Amino acid sequence: MPVPHSAFAAGIPFANPSPAPIPNPTGTAVNSKTHLVVYFDNEEVVLKKTDIPPEPPALHFSNNIDGLLREWHQSQRLVIGGQGIPIKYWDLIYKAKASARPSVWKAIRAEWGNWKFIAEERDRLGTDKAFWDKFTGSDGVRLTYQKILDSLQAERMRRDQQDYDEAIRLFGGRLDREEAGDTFKYKKDNICHVCTSVQGVADRWRKLKAATPTIVTDLEAAPL
Repeated sequence: MPVPHSAFAAGIPFANPSPAPIPNPTGTAVNSKTHLVVYFDNEEVVLKKTDIPPEPPALHFSNNIDGLLREWHQSQRLVIGGQGIPIKYWDLIYKAKASARPSVWKAIRAEWGNWKFIAEERDRLGTDKAFWDKFTGSDGVRLTYQKILDSLQAERMRRDQQDYDEAIRLFGGRLDREEAGDTFKYKKDNICHVCTSVQGVADRWRKLKAATPTIVTDLEAAPL
């Protein structure tokens, strides 16, 4: 029903409108107040917020790495609306920006991050056998959960240092060169800075190489 002109003139406040529906490829509309839309790989999944448990199941995989490798991609530990949620997607549901449960995600973030670290290495290697071939000692005993994490962290640090050194060498120590664009730049307090940390430079350099496959040969051919 149209609002009478007198209501506008009197400045009468109106009720807040419902949140705008979130469009999705199926043509249906999702109300963001009552539902959460997440993407599992490229598949859109709509979850009713009242179906989401206040917190995920209390799990620990320090003595069950095989279970982690299996349940990272397919799990029934957390079931929402009749659908089992793979552990690798728990962050999409419990991160503060998605679920308004910041204390819950804060409590599990570090442990979930360790699970991700291990599971992604298994995925990179391709099979469970390849994973355990790598993380089994010369005595035939599998490495413990913590030793695997320590090994992966050491590998990451070596890789970061190698990529950092390569970026510094190819850019002649000038990460603000035109060829880099804004790759190594960031703003803080509205002031532009150039990244200097080993991990930060390495991460940005890897992304630049992925986006521009010829960047290494281009820089090697260009005068410093």
